Amino acid sequence: MTVDRYAAAEGFYKLAMAYAPVPDLHIMWLLHLCDAHQEMQSWAEAAQCAVAVAGVIMQVVIFAPVLSFIPAILTFCMEFCNL
Repeated sequence: MTVDRYAAAEGFYKLAMAYAPVPDLHIMWLLHLCDAHQEMQSWAEAAQCAVAVAGVIMQVVIFAPVLSFIPAILTFCMEFCNL
């Protein structure tokens, strides 16, 4: 069975947009999309995903009325990115 990388990336994008109201899931799917672009050596698109993740984190930090879940998001990002 062959996997169309472009179709998979499109699926990751659709999932990322569908979960935009949920920051941790939105970040997770953006990171999967970033990985897919890196595998295809689409460096500009991968960088755009990384900037989008940074933007989501910034929005959560600035606009979140309850900041108790921010450490969970940062922990998730660090584990996913192997930092």
